[in-house]
Parts: sequence; structure tokens; C-alpha cells
Amino acid sequence: MGGMIGQNIALRFPERLLSLTLVNTTSSYDDIGRQIWRDWVTRVRQSGVISLHDELMTRWFTKKALDQNVPGAAYMMRALRSFSETSFESIANAIIKDLLYSNLIKDIQIPTLIIASPDDPGIPQRASELLHEMISGSQIEWLSPAHHLATLEHTDRFNLILSRFLYAQS
Repeated sequence: MGGMIGQNIALRFPERLLSLTLVNTTSSYDDIGRQIWRDWVTRVRQSGVISLHDELMTRWFTKKALDQNVPGAAYMMRALRSFSETSFESIANAIIKDLLYSNLIKDIQIPTLIIASPDDPGIPQRASELLHEMISGSQIEWLSPAHHLATLEHTDRFNLILSRFLYAQS
């Protein structure tokens, strides 16, 4: 949800930011993506957030990361158990109704780093490339092999990429 929030702040209050980092995010979902979120809300209402455990974990992490139980995957397995159904539904509704930045993203004029995973099941590689093309002067870095939570699968590489970008902004 951080990418959605970051885009919103960068578009509404650019003077409050020195830079922006967008990680495994998109500027909008197509009809298929929004339907996935609607279906998840239905499942959560019927069976709770934990009913999404297996599906989300394989969207968030590669099979190798799950098999090796990397710290980020272990953390998210624990965290998922504490997700509130109400919060999940609120977030899903915000994504379905409010994540519509594709026509605005070109207005972001601050230094922007895009970090993405070419194999993210939820954010197609092309969505990350479009962010890069539309945000003038942006940088793009790829974390691979990884799925959606690449930052938790490749923490050292992510931290290096991010720290270099932030250092360059100081």
C-alpha cells in the first residue's frame, strides 16, 4: 500500500517530499486486477483474512524463499494472522476506487526511484516500466528473482539500492 500512498502524497503535496521511492507498485489496476481485489474481499468476509494465506504468500514470495523460510517470509506469515478483516476491506476498497493515477503520474517532478520485480504476479513488469517512462528523470532498479515483497526477499540488495539513492539526494 506504500506505493499508492507515496504516489498520492507526491501528486497532492510535492513540496513536502525531497524524493520518492516506489516499490513493486502500479499507478492503477485494470478491470482484472480490481476484480481480484473484489474477490479477495468476498473471501475475507466469508472466511477471514487467513483464508488468503497460501495465495498471498505465493504472490508475495518465490517458492525458493518460502521453502527456505527467509526471515521476510516468516515475518509476513506471522503478520498475516493479525490482519484485521475490516482493515483489509478498507485497503481493498481504496485500491479498487482510488488508485487511478495513470493520467497524473507524469506530473511527479521530484527525484524518483522505482524498484520492481519482473516476476511480481500482482504488478506486471510493464507497469513498472510505465512508471519509469512517465516520471521524468526517474531511475528503475530490478530485484530478481522475487515476487511482490522483493524488499523482504532481497533485503541487503534493496537496502543498498535505496541507501545509494537517498545518499544521492542529500
